Amino acid sequence: MKKTIKHLILSTITSVVLFTACEKPADSKDVKQDKIYGEYELFYDKNTDKTYASAWFKFNSGSGTPLQLSAPSEIKFNNDAIPYDQLFGYYRKEYAGQITSGTFNFKDGDGTTYANTVAIAKMLTNPVIDTIRRASGAYTYVWTGDSLVTGELIGLTIGNVINPLNFQVFLQNTVTSKNIILPLTQLNQLPIGMSYCQLDRATEKAATNTTSAGGKIRGKYRALNKNLYVK
Repeated sequence: MKKTIKHLILSTITSVVLFTACEKPADSKDVKQDKIYGEYELFYDKNTDKTYASAWFKFNSGSGTPLQLSAPSEIKFNNDAIPYDQLFGYYRKEYAGQITSGTFNFKDGDGTTYANTVAIAKMLTNPVIDTIRRASGAYTYVWTGDSLVTGELIGLTIGNVINPLNFQVFLQNTVTSKNIILPLTQLNQLPIGMSYCQLDRATEKAATNTTSAGGKIRGKYRALNKNLYVK
């Protein structure tokens, strides 16, 4: 469970993209096909009104060497081939509007196909507030939407509008929760001024149709961003 939460945390914090040197992927034809680990994500962003279907492949495990698929191996979302992103080393396809669920179909070099259906996380929205006053102490941030269930994580990023790199991330994964307590220690790290709020819900579990290396499926939903004043 700790590894799952750690991965959800890393995948939820997407406010800032850091361009770092990536490990060069290996060719999938050069590894044992039953040792290809697959990870599949369906993510809807209300701000862009786009759905993103993404897939990662690695050798042997989630921490293994990244892999790029070589023909005849392929990855599709429903019936659509997913293109490879050379810069970030993963497969991703964008769709207009919200797609609530779909099936990732991975075919390995031996012709074996693995199908895993993924649904986006449940929707949620930011609360109707315009100011967080640090003089009042820790703040209870109550989202609109269902309470958390097992395997879900809520991530809230609050960052300065003028300097987006100055941000704080708040997390909640306690079952039945409907709020996040924003500790004063973190609020004090934010500058006074207008800030943006980015709210994500993510759910992750083991994929059911995989090679012996295993895999994961993940659904994400991002609410409309909200601006408020931190003082």
